[in-house]
Amino acid sequence: MKERSLYYRYLDSLEDGKTSRAVLLDEEGRIVSLRSTEGIGRSFKDLEEKEGLGREIIRVQYQTDFSGYSFHLEREKSEILADLSAVRSFLAVILLVVLSIAVILMLLITRAMYRPLKNLTEAMEMVSGGELGQRAEVVTRDEIGRLSVEFNEMLDHIESLIGQVVQEEMLKKDAELEALQYQITPHFLYNTLNSIKYAALLKGEAKIGGLLEDFIELLQASVNKKGKFVTVAEEIHFVRNYMNLQQIRYEEEIEVEYRIPQEMKGCFLPRLMLQPLVENALLHGLDLKRGQNRISIGGEVKEGRLALWVQDNGRGMSEEQIRQLFLGGGKKERGLSGIGVANVRERLKLYYGECAGVTCVSGEEGTRIAMFLPAYKEQDRYAL
Repeated sequence: MKERSLYYRYLDSLEDGKTSRAVLLDEEGRIVSLRSTEGIGRSFKDLEEKEGLGREIIRVQYQTDFSGYSFHLEREKSEILADLSAVRSFLAVILLVVLSIAVILMLLITRAMYRPLKNLTEAMEMVSGGELGQRAEVVTRDEIGRLSVEFNEMLDHIESLIGQVVQEEMLKKDAELEALQYQITPHFLYNTLNSIKYAALLKGEAKIGGLLEDFIELLQASVNKKGKFVTVAEEIHFVRNYMNLQQIRYEEEIEVEYRIPQEMKGCFLPRLMLQPLVENALLHGLDLKRGQNRISIGGEVKEGRLALWVQDNGRGMSEEQIRQLFLGGGKKERGLSGIGVANVRERLKLYYGECAGVTCVSGEEGTRIAMFLPAYKEQDRYAL
């Protein structure tokens, strides 16, 4: 076989400018063929030692099984690393582009998040400084946007509450001023009536003086705001004063009977609850055109419940009159309106709820109006 034909057929194409050398060796390592004919027949090892000083190469060798000949290729390491450097440079450029895009996206996202958060923070700082009219600008619909909406709604609610407090304080101030003004009038009346009473006593009018004293006590009980609750004994004392005045008006034509057990006199009830029931008996129950008019005031304590009633022997009341009496819409009679019983009923409901109430039974033998409420002997337990 012609070694040159073999070389040019199989090895010459391998030396493409990047491969340093392609050599065909025999089984003893001598050069059979290579591009330059000068080295043919020489030992490849000697040639390598002569030319390989200072060179960095990568070698590939393949030996055939039949003939023992071998192919030997060499390539400069720098050529291979040049390709790897190109790949590395390409990857570096790609990495730089990716990092640049990531930084730009990060800046955009940070800016998009920072702007609404900054607006909310500035609004909070202004509100903490006292500017309650300030509101946070809502620029997004994310969590920060919803937080800004909730913050604005909270400020609206706070402003509403502050407005209510201011209005209540103004009303409270007006009420205090009005109360101070009203204190002057009763004080003036008490002093005037006491002067008249003492003048009557000095002139020997003991009965008129006693009536004035009863009226003064009744007036004090009506306008006095110290203590909303009194004992049954105190309430009966008010009723006695009231009936003493009414006896003069009706020329002592009314007989009054008190049936109050001793054990219930220490029980507490709201002030002036019994007097409207007695007044109703006078205005709507008794028939003053006939004689023997009688009012009975009684009570009892049973199973923890206090009951007080006022019974007359008058003409009685119709169902419509009773209904109007409880509703407080009765028409005026003798210059007075029938709102007392309805007032008692509403006050009992406010203080005791369903545990108290007012009942009315009327017939030919007269009318009986009764109220029931819890029997408490301590003022701190009188109401719900």
